[in-house]
Amino acid sequence: MPRAPYQILVIPFKRMPDSIMYAVFQRTDNYAHQFIAGGGEDTETPLQAATRELLEETNISPTESFIPLQAKSMIPASIFSNLNHNWASHIKSIPEHCFGIDITDTHRITLSSEHTTHRWLTYEQAIDRLTYKSNHNALKELDLILKK
Repeated sequence: MPRAPYQILVIPFKRMPDSIMYAVFQRTDNYAHQFIAGGGEDTETPLQAATRELLEETNISPTESFIPLQAKSMIPASIFSNLNHNWASHIKSIPEHCFGIDITDTHRITLSSEHTTHRWLTYEQAIDRLTYKSNHNALKELDLILKK
C-alpha cells in the first residue's frame, strides 16, 4: 500500500491521582525514545492513521477521543526514500500530525516488534528521555492542555 505524504505522532497518557504519566517507547531499529509514530497509508486521514498505528504498535483500540494538537513539525521526505510511496518529486518535506490519547482505563500495552520496551514517565522524565524535538514540542502542548 502506498505511503501517504504525512507522518503521525500519538502520545498515550494516563491520569493518575496526583500526576499525568506518558508512555515513551524505545525503537528496535535505532534505540530512539519516542511516542507512537508512523505514516498514513494510501487515502487514510491522519486520524485514521493515528488509530491504526496505536493499534499496531500497542494493541490498544482507543475508547476515548484523540486530542488533536496544533504542534506540527516538517520531516525531510528523504528519510522515507526506502519506503513504497509515489510522492511527487516536488515534495521535499512532509508534515507530522500530533495527537494525545487517554488510555487510563487500558490495563496493558502489548508492544509490536517496532519497539523493545516502553516506560510510563512524568512530563519532566519524558522530556529528558525523548530523542526527537518534534516529540518534545507535542508533549509540551499536550501537557499544557491536560493541566488546565
